[in-house]
Amino acid sequence: MLHEANLRKDQLTRLLVDAGISATDSWQWIENHKKVKNFIDNNSRGSVENELKNFIELRNNSAHGKEIDTVLNANELLQLCDFVEAICQAMSELVLYCFVDRKKKIGKLQKLGEIVNWYQQKKACAIKISDEPQEPNKRLEVGKKVFLVSENKKICQNAIIESIQINKNGKNTPRRRIPIREIKDSEIGLKFDKEGQRGLEVYLVISE
Repeated sequence: MLHEANLRKDQLTRLLVDAGISATDSWQWIENHKKVKNFIDNNSRGSVENELKNFIELRNNSAHGKEIDTVLNANELLQLCDFVEAICQAMSELVLYCFVDRKKKIGKLQKLGEIVNWYQQKKACAIKISDEPQEPNKRLEVGKKVFLVSENKKICQNAIIESIQINKNGKNTPRRRIPIREIKDSEIGLKFDKEGQRGLEVYLVISE
């Protein structure tokens, strides 16, 4: 994407408004995205807006040949790269969230359930399956794509199911595929190719 203006807060939110995303919602998402918040907290920065303004001023001074009093060292340059990466990831997840929200409203996605436990060491989770699945005959399969979503946590990412485990007679049993009707209103174990966390909702594509 090319844009002729420096993307300070106002210009950045205006760009997203042109894409149909509320300015207030978009900036709240960016400010509260985990990666952006971690950057601000870990580097003792005042605010996302000020950090963005500082980055643009440094870029403009360098690009337009102004006399520069302070030359940034390698670590400071890497921090700027980390900041830009965090902003880009936040915007990417915001756009994906809007896509997922639209798909939910037109019946193209169904809520599979919610992550009730996340096991960091195993990179796996326990999911409470919804009691009234939209399409109970839809199958959950290893290799299928799902969406991990939380508006409150400002997270939206796609993930691939790497393994499925169900608890049968007190024993964990691996499955490659299983109809959703067999697991509704129960807990199952899933492993994804992405890191998750407790509280994320899991959505499954039900119609292309």
